[in-house]
Parts: sequence; structure tokens; C-alpha cells
Amino acid sequence: HQSIAHQLLAAGAVETLRQANTTMSYFSMWQHGTDLREVMKQSQFYQHKARLKTIGIDIGQKFDVSRMCPTLKRSDVIEVKPLEVPSWYKMPVVAETNILPFRAYA
Repeated sequence: HQSIAHQLLAAGAVETLRQANTTMSYFSMWQHGTDLREVMKQSQFYQHKARLKTIGIDIGQKFDVSRMCPTLKRSDVIEVKPLEVPSWYKMPVVAETNILPFRAYA
């Protein structure tokens, strides 16, 4: 899974990671319902809109959750089974002592 910023870089929509991160932050604002036309200058809006259009995102439209593709992560089944003690392992030797174990009395 690639972030929006890395998708922008890979698509050649931006030249630097800083530009990609800036555009990604505006994408996040748009995703949360902010009307970006009210937040930035018109030229900035169209610049970020053009960048995001290269990866298939149109911030000129209202964000529609139903059009977003769910991202499914493939996972493998892990089988759980008991482990055997390795042949090289030695049990610790408990030192003999004349100190009695501590016992708390209430």
C-alpha cells in the first residue's frame, strides 16, 4: 500500500516529497469534508487538483465514500503448534541457599 504522497511521486505529478506531502494534506482535508476552494487561492486549488487527477482523485467533486475502493490486505493463516525444547538447551541450576523463601503475612 502506497500513501497518496508516494503515488504522486511515482506518477510524476510532483518533483519533491515536500510537494507530495502538501498535496496529500489537502487531500486529507477534502476527504474530511473541507471545501478547498474556500481554504486556498484559486491557482493553488487547480494546481493540487491537477496533481491529484493524475492518480485518479478529483477534489473538484464532493468526497463520496461509496466511490472509494476498500483496501484488503492479504494475510496468511498461521498454524499454532507446541514447540519442543532444543537439544542444546540446559535447564538452569538453582543454587542451594540457607535463606528461606519470603512469605508475606497479613
